[in-house]
Amino acid sequence: MEIVLAAFALLLATVIGFAVHRASLCNVRAVAELLSTKQAHMLGSFFKTVLWVIVVTYLIELLLQTGSPKPVQLWGLSMSALVGGFVFGVGAAVNGGCALGTLGRLGNGELRMLLTLFGLVVGLASAGSAQLKRWLPSPHSVDLADSTYPTLAVIVPVTIALWALWEMGRLWRNRGIGLTWRQLVQSERYRLSTAALLLGISNGIIYFLFGPWSYTRTAKIAVNHVVMGRPGPEILFWFLFSALLGGVLLSSLTRRSFVLDWRPQIDWLRNLLGGVLMGIGVALTPGGNDVLILHTIPSGSPHALPAYAALLVGTAGGLMVIRMLGGAVTKVVCTGDVCRIGTAPKK
Repeated sequence: MEIVLAAFALLLATVIGFAVHRASLCNVRAVAELLSTKQAHMLGSFFKTVLWVIVVTYLIELLLQTGSPKPVQLWGLSMSALVGGFVFGVGAAVNGGCALGTLGRLGNGELRMLLTLFGLVVGLASAGSAQLKRWLPSPHSVDLADSTYPTLAVIVPVTIALWALWEMGRLWRNRGIGLTWRQLVQSERYRLSTAALLLGISNGIIYFLFGPWSYTRTAKIAVNHVVMGRPGPEILFWFLFSALLGGVLLSSLTRRSFVLDWRPQIDWLRNLLGGVLMGIGVALTPGGNDVLILHTIPSGSPHALPAYAALLVGTAGGLMVIRMLGGAVTKVVCTGDVCRIGTAPKK
């Protein structure tokens, strides 16, 4: 049975990667849209993702009557959590992609993103070593009683569940008359709301079955295993990361957006620096935007929403500085629940 559930989880992780790529989801792009068009369609889709995770988790608990999902670790609100979120946001802006956006660009053939992942590990190792020597503060865990989830659990049955029914009906009515299921799946660009549904439901199920699995969290546990001698991550989490990346690559290949970019350039150092900053942010917060959106915000961790707000501020600040220095900025235009990504002229 465990093998069947693991295989199902791998399939869901692939769906998440596919949807992330087809909808071009990324926190950096969400902030770029907000700065350039004063709209927040993509940011709103992340909020919807959080709601879907809560709904799915609650419904599974209700149907199976287990009492609670897999045990989660909650973190207290602290200055290090806010600083970590801000630093991660700056790093994502420098890199040109957040945790999910990095995988999306890597799936498109941009091998420079491998430097981002390497930098992420370096940042995690450096911050972990500094935390071990007490040069940097470590996140402090809190009890489940401190979670905001009990409050949400009162609201879910009436408000969020009703919203979920309405949202599913709206998506079905606007699916595109005359299109087959195959044509819908193979759509060149997914609607943000569709991607949010796929991310939220798929992650909610994986989260319930196996607990927090996001790849920045897995990387943090792996690095802490080496640096601090703590227990390492479950092997399944590495397979889930591979399935996530596989879903991105599958989307890129079937959409024919894969273009191998392998010739190193000096500009690639931005990705290395961005990755290092993101790794430091993950260690301090703890967690990147993937952990915050898919796990700790839905779980009601006290640090999550403030840290995510700090992450958005850091990203916005980083993008504005890059623009002031004459760097290329991402242009995101979202209409009809679909986003198109380009590069705005340098200023």
